[in-house]
Amino acid sequence: MAHGRAEDIARRVRRHLDAGADHVSLHVVTAGSHVPPTRRWEELAAHLLA
Repeated sequence: MAHGRAEDIARRVRRHLDAGADHVSLHVVTAGSHVPPTRRWEELAAHLLA
């Protein structure tokens, strides 16, 4: 489980991939909202694809 800023999460994901993981699954958890966390996904994607 990773939490915090998008930069921190992206760094942790990269460590998993660098260690040999062939995939990583990300689930954005919000505080009870039934609205998809689109902004958070976009923020994470920007850091993961940089």
